[in-house]
Amino acid sequence: NTAAFAVDREVKLAAPVVTGNLQGATSIDNLSDYEKRIYVDEGIAPYAICVIKGTKTGPDWNFTAWARSAGEHGCGCTWPGADHPVKHVTVNHPGTEANDYFQTGVDNAQSDIDQAVNDFKSWIME
Repeated sequence: NTAAFAVDREVKLAAPVVTGNLQGATSIDNLSDYEKRIYVDEGIAPYAICVIKGTKTGPDWNFTAWARSAGEHGCGCTWPGADHPVKHVTVNHPGTEANDYFQTGVDNAQSDIDQAVNDFKSWIME
C-alpha cells in the first residue's frame, strides 16, 4: 500500500495543472493484498492520454465536427465577410508536446517503492 500511495502522490505532484482534473484523475485498484494498479481514470480526464503521449499537428477534427453540427442546427460559425452560416471549418492544430507526467511520478516515487519492497522482504523473512 505504501508504494501505491507514494506513486499516486508523486503522479499528482508531476501532473500539469490547468483545471486540476489530471491531478484528481489517478485511481488505485486493489487487485490483491500485495498487488495494486495505479492508472489515470479517463472518466475524469479523458484527454490525459493526449497530454501523456502528445498530439500530432494537423486538422482539428473536433472543431470541424462541431462546426458542422452547429451549422446543421442553424447557428454555424460566423465572422465578418464569411458566407453565413459557415458549415465547414477546419483549423490546423499545432500539436502538443508529450508530457509523460505519469512516468515522471513513478520515477520520483522509486525510492519509496524500493523501501516498500525491502520492508516486505524483511517481513517475509521474519
